[in-house]
Amino acid sequence: MKKHLLIAAALAALLSVGLGFLFSRVDFIPAPASAERQTIDQLLQMLFTIAAVFFSVIVVFFFYSLLIFRRREGDRSEGPGIRGNSGLEFAWTLIPLAIVLILGSYGGVVLNRMTQPGPPGTEMEVDVTAFRFGWKFDYPADKVQSYQLYLPVNQKIYFKINSLDVVHSFWVQQLGPKQDAVPGLTTELRLTADKIGDYFVECSQLCGYGHSQMIAPVYVVSAADFQKWIQQQPKTP
Repeated sequence: MKKHLLIAAALAALLSVGLGFLFSRVDFIPAPASAERQTIDQLLQMLFTIAAVFFSVIVVFFFYSLLIFRRREGDRSEGPGIRGNSGLEFAWTLIPLAIVLILGSYGGVVLNRMTQPGPPGTEMEVDVTAFRFGWKFDYPADKVQSYQLYLPVNQKIYFKINSLDVVHSFWVQQLGPKQDAVPGLTTELRLTADKIGDYFVECSQLCGYGHSQMIAPVYVVSAADFQKWIQQQPKTP
């Protein structure tokens, strides 16, 4: 039994290392374009790596047992009796509990880091209004209103999000976290885009027949290009 245990453990370790390397190196979702998305990706890679270890142990021991300890042809004898193992039961209860508590605490740290306001005067406010089936963006400091979202790169943005009708959800996949737009309630979201590029804001909450077309272009540009765009827009009261 010790020989079989060592073989199965070695196979599980090899599979764990392989899957852990895969999950730590391969991006399964589009490349991050914000500081917040990078933080989320790091957390996801950690979760996948830990899950790979448990997956490897369970799958290897399961299939190894099916192969090695299967009933041979002509064998009609009863299997040996199985007695409880208090140490094993404590281990498979306490170890996952500790992992869940640690990951939950780390997730709380990540969430707090993403929602933490910047120093006074360092954030740019953008008011987001969701409606069936579109988006409107207001820049109160510049008195500009647009149906396209322009953002300066490396600038922390403070989004104040509202809805005119039903529940929507503001989400730019490459920038990371999403936030619901709730009628009668102002929700908040902070993002810092760190890669110049063209993206889309989309609604990720089913909101009616036009839900799939509820998108708006997002342009992350340099600070100079953003100011040029602001100056070209008509002023609103």
